[in-house]
Amino acid sequence: TVGSKKIGETTAKNGQYTIKIAKQKAGTTIVVSAKDTSGNKSGSKKVKVIDKTAPSVPTVNKITSKTVTVTGKGEKGASIYIYNGSKKIGQGIVDSRGNYKVKIKAQKKGSTLKVYAQDKSGNKSKSKTVKVS
Repeated sequence: TVGSKKIGETTAKNGQYTIKIAKQKAGTTIVVSAKDTSGNKSGSKKVKVIDKTAPSVPTVNKITSKTVTVTGKGEKGASIYIYNGSKKIGQGIVDSRGNYKVKIKAQKKGSTLKVYAQDKSGNKSKSKTVKVS
């Protein structure tokens, strides 16, 4: 059950069971219990749905050799990381409207920057590669 709503039911065979349920949102608490053929109900086990979905690749607005604030859109609440090679040059958070602003030092024209998002559960998006113009 989730709250008072039953989301699945099955009969165990040889002590094993599988229940297909609709996809649940991360953070949802699912309560699992058993009932024997006489109607006696077991105690219940609470299981929290964990977030395993990586954020979408963030968008990145144009970066020039004069840019000191990188802007774009990403998953609300996710952290944005900006790298030049293996060196992290900036980090920030996506606001409640899905926008971010990350301060960086101006980068040389032709530099290749990688930008990715990481959600609070540690899931990382793929990187967006941006060339400094």
